[in-house]
Amino acid sequence: MRAVLSALAGLTLAACSGDGGQGPSAGITLRVTVATTGLDFDSDGYRVVVGGTSAGFLSNATAGFTLAPGTYDLVVADLAPNCAVDGVVPMQVEIPPWPVAPTEPTRVTVPIVCRALFAEIEVTVQAAGRDFPLDGFTLQIAGPSTPLPGVVTANTPTLLNAYQAGTYSITLSMPDHCALADDTPQVVSVSTGGLERDHAEAAFAVTCQAITGDIRVSSQTSGSPGTATGYPVKLDGAPVIVTVPGFYYYGYYYDIPLVLRPNDTHLVERVTPGSHELSLSDIPPNCTVSGQNPRTVSVVLGVATEVAFEIECS
Repeated sequence: MRAVLSALAGLTLAACSGDGGQGPSAGITLRVTVATTGLDFDSDGYRVVVGGTSAGFLSNATAGFTLAPGTYDLVVADLAPNCAVDGVVPMQVEIPPWPVAPTEPTRVTVPIVCRALFAEIEVTVQAAGRDFPLDGFTLQIAGPSTPLPGVVTANTPTLLNAYQAGTYSITLSMPDHCALADDTPQVVSVSTGGLERDHAEAAFAVTCQAITGDIRVSSQTSGSPGTATGYPVKLDGAPVIVTVPGFYYYGYYYDIPLVLRPNDTHLVERVTPGSHELSLSDIPPNCTVSGQNPRTVSVVLGVATEVAFEIECS
């Protein structure tokens, strides 16, 4: 929708002086406010026409007109199909005779209501077990509009937007170690055109079997570790990477190497079952690790294997 966005400065037109004490209009005589409510506003705005003068408006804005005394029709053009003026169209506006107009401009509010163009679908995967797919479960959605396939994280409701009215069939794809309680597609229907966005929900029950094990590693430190800030953990010679929340940005996560502080414990998750080599590095010169470092750890499917490094510091 293209709207003609005129500069507000160009809307204030000086009128010529007349006879009979009807002095010149030195300022704005009409101030129009467009007040939009509802959903899915017209991003290009609207065009208001009064007495042959037009102004471009965004969803909620005010502009001024300078008009001679009289009665005028106020018309709103370039409205999106889902938006309409709430009331009589065209509106009639009366500009009183001067000298009232220059000091007390007539004020008019044009109410516009926009109705929902799209609906939303909320999908939840109610997952039990462990080793859920790291990238989430993939959705395939068939219906009147087919946005890109969505991805749903286990046990976290996901809201999908921009759906046209109609009936949708939702299926869930998953790795081999997970199974659906009911593989029948979820069918939901949504509508548009209301003052509130229509909302439908679909839920899948999934159970995933273990395909990995865990290692719970701890650093049991005695004595005085001095300036030691921690011991980097390595698995099979490579640093163990963990995901932690950001310090400054809510919802932002980043990956860092795992460093155990003295007398600290951490669960290393999703380790392939079998024999692995686990070690602590950067041990201070005044400290020694009791036992083997690195040491061999046997990881069992679906089980957290306990590994404690005893560190003695003089």
